[in-house]
Amino acid sequence: RQTSILKPLQFLSFLMINVSLNYCFQTAGKPLEDAVRKLLDMPPPVTETGFMGSLSSKVTPLHVYVAKKIISSADSSSVGVLPPAHLPAPLPLLGLFLSLLFYVGGTILVPKWSVVVKVFLDYMQFSVQGNDDVTI
Repeated sequence: RQTSILKPLQFLSFLMINVSLNYCFQTAGKPLEDAVRKLLDMPPPVTETGFMGSLSSKVTPLHVYVAKKIISSADSSSVGVLPPAHLPAPLPLLGLFLSLLFYVGGTILVPKWSVVVKVFLDYMQFSVQGNDDVTI
């Protein structure tokens, strides 16, 4: 029985998709929080210290509302726009896109294209002359 490389590629691509989705879910809303912190000049959040950060370092819906009001009242070219509320960080989103591209390209398109190329390379024209004579 011939071993197929397709099953390990499918497993690897599903593993990459799951890891990317996990990081996408973990970083959902992070770009909005960073943009609000930058716009309102808030201090960075306290992390990896073993205790909860102070209430003033958290971004609340009131902070998001104030940031939207500042952007809508100011000149749009000087301030910019806020990202969507549940947008993940760029790196996990890029990882998800690349893992989906790897799945579609590596497990669906490449096998089909390789068969088409093999058929094209092995193509031989048959010409039939008369009833009994076949030339190759």
